[in-house]
Amino acid sequence: MAAKKKIRSPELEEGHLCYICGKEIHGDHVYIKTRRRSELHIHFECMPGKQQVN
Repeated sequence: MAAKKKIRSPELEEGHLCYICGKEIHGDHVYIKTRRRSELHIHFECMPGKQQVN
């Protein structure tokens, strides 16, 4: 019995959810791979310590 290969479509890989706010990410974002091999995707606006000072 041969193992079946999973085919991933590129459309499914493009959609990520923000780890902080939970909204879908479109465009540029921060990708973090932790020591435990989990993957975090975060909006630039949601990054801690990146508040704008006016």
